[in-house]
Amino acid sequence: MRWTPRTFYMTCVHEAGHAGVARHLGCSAYWRVFALPEGKFNPETEHRWLGRTWSTAGASGIRAERKVGLAGIVAEHLCEDPDARPLPIHDYLGDEILMSSPSDWDMIA
Repeated sequence: MRWTPRTFYMTCVHEAGHAGVARHLGCSAYWRVFALPEGKFNPETEHRWLGRTWSTAGASGIRAERKVGLAGIVAEHLCEDPDARPLPIHDYLGDEILMSSPSDWDMIA
């Protein structure tokens, strides 16, 4: 996957979604987006840009942690189409395009 400004932007949107929901729930949170060095990723199948959000949502209970875990893909969905209606939860969990990252799954499951 070739780097584009769009991939960087959507990575930022995704991570900001996690942090925004965590803060809305009264948790502390911060996020970071970083580039993998050349040779450390497969440009055919992986994005160069990675993001990570840290929050205290886990200490607030499993429901808060799940909400924060889903927030990244929901933010991406709403960013793609600001007039979009929220999707049923199974659409976020079963769509390859909106598929959560492994770290997001750890919070959701």
